[in-house]
Amino acid sequence: MKVKKYKVKIIGNGEECKNCNILMQRREHSEITHKIRQMSYYFSEWDYCSNCKHVQHYEKFKVFNKTEKGNIAKYLEEQNMLFKNL
Repeated sequence: MKVKKYKVKIIGNGEECKNCNILMQRREHSEITHKIRQMSYYFSEWDYCSNCKHVQHYEKFKVFNKTEKGNIAKYLEEQNMLFKNL
């Protein structure tokens, strides 16, 4: 079985894991590839639990790309926030 190797950097400790209550690793991409730039958005940082393999993304690290899809996604996100505030 071939193991997929991800290009990420561990930049420190994150929050506690919801599942096993140990500190998770804070990770980020080592480089922003063409594939990532084609997505409407990506997360610049996230937490990863090495014990139970849980991944936690946070809205504050969400980055919208300047593609046509990215502009639509950002518009929909803004509209969604407006409806939540009503």
